[in-house]
Amino acid sequence: MQCPLIRLAPLVLLALCAGCAILPSRVPSSPPASSPRSGPSAPAPATGTVRPYTVLGKTYQPYATAYGYREVGIASWYGSDFNGRPTANGETYNMYGVSAAHKLVPLGTHLKVTNLDNGQTLVVRVNDRGPFVGDRIIDLSYGAARRLGMAEQGLARVRLEAVDVAAPADGARVVVKSEPPERAYWVQIGSFAEKANARRMFRRLVDEGYANSRIFYVIMNGKEYLRVQAGAFHTREDAERALERLRRSYPDSFVTYS
Repeated sequence: MQCPLIRLAPLVLLALCAGCAILPSRVPSSPPASSPRSGPSAPAPATGTVRPYTVLGKTYQPYATAYGYREVGIASWYGSDFNGRPTANGETYNMYGVSAAHKLVPLGTHLKVTNLDNGQTLVVRVNDRGPFVGDRIIDLSYGAARRLGMAEQGLARVRLEAVDVAAPADGARVVVKSEPPERAYWVQIGSFAEKANARRMFRRLVDEGYANSRIFYVIMNGKEYLRVQAGAFHTREDAERALERLRRSYPDSFVTYS
């Protein structure tokens, strides 16, 4: 699915739309023979990487530096609809490689991504702009999503941290919204043996406004279960208020802490 029609030059449209992708319905298992392959080194980022730009009527002003950047939010990934197309810095998008789209950090920034649902981490380089869907904070390449264990569920709660960024001479530092605590209260909606059912419930919670919800993997009696939990809540009182609302649609919900 592509972005709504915008009267932009074709190259700019292709670059910006990459970050607007809706998750594909089919997860590819391996790259086709004709897919682009990563070279030994990536091209240098294009100049002007911190200039403002406008997408869907909204103007974004990228940060002058990523020094100090750290944020928690929802990650998604984009794939075959944009494979082989130009990214915002002029590179060719390789969905099987490791890269990412971000709205604000300078192109070329390296971000450490931690999947807070399973603890897996990966460093990605930002070469594209987006995502422009909802309140997601990063769009990963399919290859990066696989390495982080989130390709099948499509969305995951992640922590982003800028790495290898030298402190600027003027001491400028990126300050973003405060993140939820490492341990927090959650409202458990259900426990599923089927991944497809867990993914549907997770996306439903995100659509209902619970952006920091998660899929929590547990092993019981040798079998894997996926617990879908709304959150995260700083206090028990906040979780109880959310539980009261959620029980109208999910009567078996309960508060948990982890």
